[in-house]
Amino acid sequence: MEKLQLTKECLSKKAHADVVLNLWNFLVVYNIRASDLQDKVVATAMLNATAKNSGASASDLVRTVLSFGFEDPKDLRLYRVNRGVLLVACVEHVLLPDTIKNIYRTIYNCDYPQALRMYNLLKGQDEDIPPGKVAAQRILPFFHCDKFLKDRVCLQRIRLYLRSITIDAKEMDFIRSEVIRLIESCDGDLSE
Repeated sequence: MEKLQLTKECLSKKAHADVVLNLWNFLVVYNIRASDLQDKVVATAMLNATAKNSGASASDLVRTVLSFGFEDPKDLRLYRVNRGVLLVACVEHVLLPDTIKNIYRTIYNCDYPQALRMYNLLKGQDEDIPPGKVAAQRILPFFHCDKFLKDRVCLQRIRLYLRSITIDAKEMDFIRSEVIRLIESCDGDLSE
């Protein structure tokens, strides 16, 4: 088994949304504070709950979790950590709230024209406006998500998580601007 690197970069990938959900669940259920993470027993339990048999190190996971900068785990917003959670928050809470789930599934399985419509809707502009050169290459990899097409349990867990937190207007603005920033920049591979 390939060793999973539990870095911020690794945990940001859509493919690791379930790992981030496991981590958050552990932190919340056991009310783990940043100050508790120096305890080796807590760190090892967190690793086992987060990514069992991953070959990762507990100290790497602790370093990563501390880099999130939280005190109370309930305050940790996973869409600030993972692009899969960010995608669902963007599509299902910012762009198309109260839409039937089948429509969401077509977005996660979208083609370029549909991804472009979502991007233009996000930017508040006409749907036929062409994107910039960088954004044109990154729109489809952001909105299309094979993980959600194959792993409905993960998608359902993200939805449950997002319903369990409050996403106010300030956070909606963050989600909108962060998605636009990711699409319009050259930061990382958005297909992962």
